Amino acid sequence: MKFETTTIKGQGRGKELGFPTINFTIPSEMAMSFQEGIYAAHMTINKETYPIALYYGSIPTFEQKERTLEAYVINSPLFYVGPGEVAIIEPVKFVRGVQEFSSSELLVLKMGKDIEEIKKVLHL
Repeated sequence: MKFETTTIKGQGRGKELGFPTINFTIPSEMAMSFQEGIYAAHMTINKETYPIALYYGSIPTFEQKERTLEAYVINSPLFYVGPGEVAIIEPVKFVRGVQEFSSSELLVLKMGKDIEEIKKVLHL
């Protein structure tokens, strides 16, 4: 299910972890129908399409109960877009559900494995 969303300013946590992300508003239809977790997906923004690791859900490792929607652009780690840009997101495959990690180091290791899985799914 393809959906449209708008970029917003995030907390910068992904950048600190070595996986800078683009943060988005959560469309109401997504909040009602999507399972929380990691997805292999495509993002179209400014007329260009990019492979992404999409995350939707709370962030228990950092005790954040509020859901977030964010994307890591694969093969373009320095990708930046400011707030207010419209993006079309097309999830391809659900990769895994939300997990809590005892440290940010363990989270980063898992994120690396998730990216490798997503590259396989998206044939990168």
